[in-house]
Amino acid sequence: MSPAKVDPCSQTKDSARTLMLDLSASFDPEAYAAAAAPLLGLSLDPRWLDSVTANLRVLAKAAELVSGFPLADEVEAAPSFEA
Repeated sequence: MSPAKVDPCSQTKDSARTLMLDLSASFDPEAYAAAAAPLLGLSLDPRWLDSVTANLRVLAKAAELVSGFPLADEVEAAPSFEA
């Protein structure tokens, strides 16, 4: 009996999905970049990894501000936004 084949892409997809959906976990930008890059078809140059993860940290802080803002369930989104 031959061993079962494991699809490395499915493991990467599962890892990225877990990182995105588990909001209670602490955010690991290095792990997220490693999991998300192949899903997006990106090859990250190691020389840029520090910059990419720094930007992900900034975005995570911004997401905390947005998701932490109290908003009643009855509030509806604006139909359009204009400058």
